[in-house]
Amino acid sequence: MTHYANNIPYIFSFMCAGTPSIEGTYEILRKFHIKKEDLISFRYRGDGWPGVTKAVDRHFGEKKMSYNESWGNILGKYLQKRCKICPDGIGEFADIVCADAWHGDKSGYPNFEEKDGRSLIIIRTTVGVDLINQMLMSNSITTESFNINELNTIQPAQRHRRQSLFARLLAMKLMLLITPKYKGFSLFSNAMSMSFKRNIFAFCGMVLRIIRKKI
Repeated sequence: MTHYANNIPYIFSFMCAGTPSIEGTYEILRKFHIKKEDLISFRYRGDGWPGVTKAVDRHFGEKKMSYNESWGNILGKYLQKRCKICPDGIGEFADIVCADAWHGDKSGYPNFEEKDGRSLIIIRTTVGVDLINQMLMSNSITTESFNINELNTIQPAQRHRRQSLFARLLAMKLMLLITPKYKGFSLFSNAMSMSFKRNIFAFCGMVLRIIRKKI
């Protein structure tokens, strides 16, 4: 019997900040004054980098919204419940992980203004190294070095989620909810790298979500 892994030569992933529920999409349609039944197409990102959110309806053509407005102000508020307790938004089990390599503003925070796109590539396995080398030799991609210490700056949400997860899971456990167990993610040590105040904030935030039945 052939093991399934033999049929999967490469595993790719991307850095995920969470998946919005459909209610987030409906909220954007309300902002656009587009009825669901009139919608022809909907695109969350595209036509540039980071790109725009675009909806096309049968009566009024297309309407657009910037990445910062759509993802920063609307979709991010509608993340699915499971995303709040996901331990791996950075694809730790993949051979190759890609992410938006945001440019930082003066304070170092990601700048979401439209620019020429660039992607961050993290290679986690020898299989991934071999594949990237093949792509470089064939001129399929071009790369330049990246200081990994800058990752916390351009992807701050990933850092905060990993640091706050221990407090969130502890809140679930103390509130007598079924709580997932994650091994190999160093959740406690990550929590200790964050201030006590922020841990308390994460804990209380999860308690409120549980009380309001949002988790």
